[in-house]
Amino acid sequence: MGYECVWQDLFAIDGPPDSRYWQLETGGHGFGNHEEQFYTDRLENAFVKDGILTIRALKENHKNRAYTSAKLTTYGKKHIERGRIEIMAKLPVGHGTWPAIWLLGTNMKEGVPWPTCGEIDMMEHVGHDPDHVHFSLHSENRHTTTISSIHVIPNRDWRGFP
Repeated sequence: MGYECVWQDLFAIDGPPDSRYWQLETGGHGFGNHEEQFYTDRLENAFVKDGILTIRALKENHKNRAYTSAKLTTYGKKHIERGRIEIMAKLPVGHGTWPAIWLLGTNMKEGVPWPTCGEIDMMEHVGHDPDHVHFSLHSENRHTTTISSIHVIPNRDWRGFP
């Protein structure tokens, strides 16, 4: 089956993430996950340099939180209903990290609560389980189950992996 590229961001412009595509959400209320960081829209936490988007967590006191980080969404800018999504990402390691790339139903912002709105965790890398990357599907009927987990081979070049 052939696919047609309908959108990509190659992060070609140094500076903040391109606001045509990305929205930096801010807040420190835990976002339902008891998160300990405050998400900012500062360049210290999210920036593009030399074609690479960097999302950086910092240990610093900020608005009653001990850490800062960034949370980028495409809500209101890009809507993906079906197709193939490709992402290349380098993940941090260490206890306490939990990078994730996920899709969330846009109807959540219209009052449909999680998990009824639907969520697909394309990638979650939980710091206390460094050798695994998880994929999960959350819905009204299945909201706490990890659908699959793959064992990560350290230092492997995953480009071209099916």
